[in-house]
Amino acid sequence: MRRTLREILECGNARPFRRYYRWVASKVEQEARQGKFRKIAELGAGTALVTRLLAKEMRQGDLVALIPCDMYPDVDAYRRLERTYPGLVAPIFAPIDFSRPYAWESDTLLLLSGTFHHVLPAARLSTLEALISSGRRIVICEPLQYHWSSLGYVLLSIVPALLLPLMFMGRPGRLTRILWCWLIPVAPLMLGWDGWVSCLRQWDAREWQAAAARLGLTMRSFEARTFSYCLVLEKR
Repeated sequence: MRRTLREILECGNARPFRRYYRWVASKVEQEARQGKFRKIAELGAGTALVTRLLAKEMRQGDLVALIPCDMYPDVDAYRRLERTYPGLVAPIFAPIDFSRPYAWESDTLLLLSGTFHHVLPAARLSTLEALISSGRRIVICEPLQYHWSSLGYVLLSIVPALLLPLMFMGRPGRLTRILWCWLIPVAPLMLGWDGWVSCLRQWDAREWQAAAARLGLTMRSFEARTFSYCLVLEKR
């Protein structure tokens, strides 16, 4: 079930439905170049979709490493990336809890995509403190906002969920997708509920600015689109 839900998210946030992951990859690459970062760590990476896009588009010598990691690492997905992009993708296979400090090297740019809203509101400031103590710059992107447009989009997310078995027909796991998307359509219902909750748990620009001020951080940028947003935080 976990893999099917992740695949629905992958399907719904990529072409032909959206270009969210490509947008995030572009933002991260821009920050890495500007800040002269040699490594990008994708925290809470799931199946490491942003890492995969970055690896496809990076020129030789651009980076030392792309580092996907997660509290529940998708070992199979990470090993495939490691084999496909040897010397570029360097996954961490042990569980990484980004709410706790981690000894990242100083030239590592931290990325959280579609992840931060899962942190409980009471723990968000302490989580940001842990992140900024681990790295000097953080890119945080979310595919949804606390906005009527995102709430409406969630209603339409049943479309990629129902089309998933057809669109991912060439991948392993066909029977599992048919089971959870068609025969016992629990996955579309779970994803719809999770999407609504995710919208309601998002911070807006003012809340992010207040959190940054409280922690003594610089908000380098905040860009909001119709459904998604992305911000960059940095140590002062």
